[in-house]
Amino acid sequence: MIIDKIKNLDRYVDLVKGLDKVVECLTEEGKIDREKLEASDVVSMYNQGTSRPKDEPAFEAHRKNADLMLILSGQEEMEFLAEEDMVETVPYDEEKDIRFFKGRGWPMRALIPEDYFYIVFPGEGHKPCVHYRDSYAFEKYVVKLPQ
Repeated sequence: MIIDKIKNLDRYVDLVKGLDKVVECLTEEGKIDREKLEASDVVSMYNQGTSRPKDEPAFEAHRKNADLMLILSGQEEMEFLAEEDMVETVPYDEEKDIRFFKGRGWPMRALIPEDYFYIVFPGEGHKPCVHYRDSYAFEKYVVKLPQ
């Protein structure tokens, strides 16, 4: 997993396949140009909403794609767990490139603020958009990066 400011995305182009196409959608101020991103051939989904209690969603993981989460406004609290610390609850769906897990032990947590991003790689379990205390609003893009 990688966490950093959106304006620093270019630092990771050599490490993450497909990231160069997202970097082309940055403005001079280091923000995401939404129109440019949506017009590109990058698979992205705009998402806004309110966080869920941490126990509500299951952990998810992918085999083919890394998830790039670009936090546009608000914040996102997430949990992260290594694959060996999870027990599969829903088998892998190849078409959607997703499987679901229940965690064992204590997951790592991160609070990702506005204008930051994080990348979760294939095999890394994550629970996006959760909260431990008070719920919060968020606005983000989820970009699928084939690995």
